[in-house]
Amino acid sequence: MANFDIGSCDFCYEDNRILKRHYDKWGDHILDSCMHGCDSQLSDANRLSRGLWFSVLELKRLEVSYIDSLWHVICVDSQGKQFDRRLRRFNSESPESLKRAIEDCTSYIELSKLQLSIHYD
Repeated sequence: MANFDIGSCDFCYEDNRILKRHYDKWGDHILDSCMHGCDSQLSDANRLSRGLWFSVLELKRLEVSYIDSLWHVICVDSQGKQFDRRLRRFNSESPESLKRAIEDCTSYIELSKLQLSIHYD
Protein backbone atom coordinates (compact mmCIF):
# COMPACT_ATOMS: atom_id res chain seq x y z
CA MET A 1 0.00 0.00 0.00
CA ALA A 2 1.16 3.53 -0.72
CA ASN A 3 2.11 5.17 2.55
CA PHE A 4 3.44 8.55 1.49
CA ASP A 5 1.97 11.95 0.72
CA ILE A 6 2.98 14.38 -1.99
CA GLY A 7 2.85 18.10 -1.36
CA SER A 8 4.77 21.10 -0.07
CA CYS A 9 7.55 20.80 2.53
CA ASP A 10 7.27 23.09 5.56
CA PHE A 11 11.08 23.44 5.80
CA CYS A 12 12.30 24.09 2.24
CA TYR A 13 8.88 25.26 0.89
CA GLU A 14 9.40 23.20 -2.28
CA ASP A 15 6.25 21.83 -3.89
CA ASN A 16 5.79 18.35 -5.34
CA ARG A 17 7.86 16.61 -2.63
CA ILE A 18 7.42 13.17 -1.05
CA LEU A 19 6.52 14.05 2.53
CA LYS A 20 6.88 12.68 6.02
CA ARG A 21 4.11 13.86 8.34
CA HIS A 22 5.03 14.96 11.86
CA TYR A 23 2.62 14.82 14.81
CA ASP A 24 2.70 16.19 18.35
CA LYS A 25 2.31 14.01 21.44
CA TRP A 26 -1.51 14.25 21.20
CA GLY A 27 -1.55 12.93 17.64
CA ASP A 28 -2.30 16.25 15.92
CA HIS A 29 -0.56 16.92 12.62
CA ILE A 30 1.89 19.81 13.01
CA LEU A 31 4.05 19.91 9.88
CA ASP A 32 5.41 18.08 6.83
CA SER A 33 9.04 17.55 5.86
CA CYS A 34 10.76 15.96 2.88
CA MET A 35 10.84 12.18 3.37
CA HIS A 36 14.54 11.77 2.57
CA GLY A 37 15.72 15.30 3.43
CA CYS A 38 15.26 18.57 1.59
CA ASP A 39 18.49 18.23 -0.42
CA SER A 40 17.89 14.64 -1.51
CA GLN A 41 16.64 13.82 -5.00
CA LEU A 42 14.78 10.88 -3.45
CA SER A 43 12.28 13.36 -1.99
CA ASP A 44 11.45 14.75 -5.44
CA ALA A 45 8.10 13.33 -6.51
CA ASN A 46 8.91 13.95 -10.19
CA ARG A 47 11.16 10.89 -10.09
CA LEU A 48 8.14 8.62 -9.66
CA SER A 49 7.21 6.64 -12.75
CA ARG A 50 5.11 8.00 -15.54
CA GLY A 51 3.44 5.79 -18.06
CA LEU A 52 1.48 3.86 -15.46
CA TRP A 53 -2.17 3.03 -15.68
CA PHE A 54 -4.53 2.37 -12.80
CA SER A 55 -7.48 0.03 -12.49
CA VAL A 56 -10.12 0.56 -9.81
CA LEU A 57 -10.95 -2.62 -7.90
CA GLU A 58 -13.33 -1.14 -5.34
CA LEU A 59 -14.91 2.27 -4.94
CA LYS A 60 -17.01 3.15 -1.90
CA ARG A 61 -18.41 6.47 -0.72
CA LEU A 62 -17.77 6.72 3.03
CA GLU A 63 -19.49 10.02 3.83
CA VAL A 64 -21.33 12.87 2.15
CA SER A 65 -21.68 16.41 3.41
CA TYR A 66 -23.16 19.58 1.97
CA ILE A 67 -20.00 20.42 0.01
CA ASP A 68 -17.85 17.32 -0.23
CA SER A 69 -17.73 13.55 -0.02
CA LEU A 70 -15.12 11.09 1.18
CA TRP A 71 -14.33 8.02 -0.93
CA HIS A 72 -12.38 4.84 -0.19
CA VAL A 73 -10.68 3.57 -3.35
CA ILE A 74 -8.79 0.32 -3.84
CA CYS A 75 -6.67 0.26 -7.01
CA VAL A 76 -3.97 -1.72 -8.75
CA ASP A 77 -1.35 -0.10 -10.97
CA SER A 78 0.12 -1.48 -14.21
CA GLN A 79 3.03 -2.99 -12.24
CA GLY A 80 0.62 -5.08 -10.13
CA LYS A 81 0.96 -3.00 -6.95
CA GLN A 82 -2.33 -2.85 -5.03
CA PHE A 83 -3.02 0.15 -2.80
CA ASP A 84 -5.88 2.01 -1.20
CA ARG A 85 -6.57 5.71 -0.80
CA ARG A 86 -9.13 7.94 0.77
CA LEU A 87 -10.08 10.79 -1.55
CA ARG A 88 -12.06 13.90 -0.70
CA ARG A 89 -14.08 15.12 -3.68
CA PHE A 90 -17.06 17.39 -4.27
CA ASN A 91 -20.40 15.94 -3.17
CA SER A 92 -21.66 15.98 -6.76
CA GLU A 93 -19.00 13.43 -7.80
CA SER A 94 -20.45 10.21 -9.17
CA PRO A 95 -18.72 6.83 -8.88
CA GLU A 96 -18.37 6.68 -12.67
CA SER A 97 -16.70 10.10 -12.96
CA LEU A 98 -14.27 9.36 -10.10
CA LYS A 99 -13.37 5.98 -11.62
CA ARG A 100 -12.76 7.68 -14.98
CA ALA A 101 -10.57 10.35 -13.32
CA ILE A 102 -8.47 7.67 -11.59
CA GLU A 103 -8.07 5.60 -14.73
CA ASP A 104 -6.96 8.71 -16.69
CA CYS A 105 -3.97 9.21 -14.35
CA THR A 106 -0.53 8.16 -15.63
CA SER A 107 1.50 8.61 -12.42
CA TYR A 108 1.15 8.61 -8.66
CA ILE A 109 1.62 12.38 -8.74
CA GLU A 110 -1.48 12.83 -10.89
CA LEU A 111 -3.34 10.42 -8.65
CA SER A 112 -2.44 12.41 -5.54
CA LYS A 113 -3.74 15.60 -7.18
CA LEU A 114 -7.25 14.10 -7.23
CA GLN A 115 -7.42 14.78 -3.48
CA LEU A 116 -9.28 18.07 -3.06
CA SER A 117 -8.51 20.48 -0.26
CA ILE A 118 -11.84 22.11 0.57
CA HIS A 119 -11.83 25.05 2.96
CA TYR A 120 -15.03 25.75 4.84
CA ASP A 121 -16.02 29.33 5.66
